[in-house]
Amino acid sequence: MSFQLVPYQYQATWQEALSIYLYVKIYINHVIVKDVTIQNYPSFELYDHHVKKYTIWYQNSNRKEDKIKRWIMTHHAEIAYFQENFGQIFQAKVEFWQDRKKTEYYKTKLQQAFEFENFIAHKLQQEYGINIEPYLTPQGQYDLGENKLGIEIKNDQLIKKYKNIYIEYAEKARASNANYIPSGILKKDNTRFFLIGDEQKFWIFRKSRLLEIYYEEIRYQQQQQRSRRKIQFKQKETSKGFVYPVIAAQHEAISFEQMVQELF
Repeated sequence: MSFQLVPYQYQATWQEALSIYLYVKIYINHVIVKDVTIQNYPSFELYDHHVKKYTIWYQNSNRKEDKIKRWIMTHHAEIAYFQENFGQIFQAKVEFWQDRKKTEYYKTKLQQAFEFENFIAHKLQQEYGINIEPYLTPQGQYDLGENKLGIEIKNDQLIKKYKNIYIEYAEKARASNANYIPSGILKKDNTRFFLIGDEQKFWIFRKSRLLEIYYEEIRYQQQQQRSRRKIQFKQKETSKGFVYPVIAAQHEAISFEQMVQELF
């Protein structure tokens, strides 16, 4: 099995995943080479400082990688197993930012969202030759949007159970914060489409249409009229949004092909 270290460029490949895993285990966590095993990869957590250190180390022409080379030379079977099962047992890792403390539940949901984003990115690349070009920093995503294409991708695994789609328009980082800030459809960024669901079924909405629906529903409330779409507004500890029944929302959704046509 031929394997060489590669730069970390957010390509979600097995070579990239294994390269940074070995670097973190051996050079940051200081695990003895003989004790490094891919069986621990599923519980591995990748942080932004890991990526920064690996990038500097990889670009250094004088880097010493004797330990990693030694592992590679003696673990051909593990490398082959990792490659064969990448995308199943072994997944590309979401990069956790050290901007706030994260619960294990939050980390799990973030990883699931990351895998769904990779699924959509792969579909765009394989079927249309389009690079999604994600923004890779918290500031970039907050100021500009999720990616350069303007597609907000939301992994929602509860749609199947409740038959509703949740459309967010305000949020706050902590429940104890006094005020909500605009998010989702009310956030001023480059987002043009919201893609919501999971790998088995997802819906795509134009942001402009969701905003029209939001303001129409606000008027219904002000006029004390029932929602014609059976939409209900919800307020959670850290989020405000409206619940849109799938049976009505599906009539506003557009196809993947239509979205791609409107991107350019």
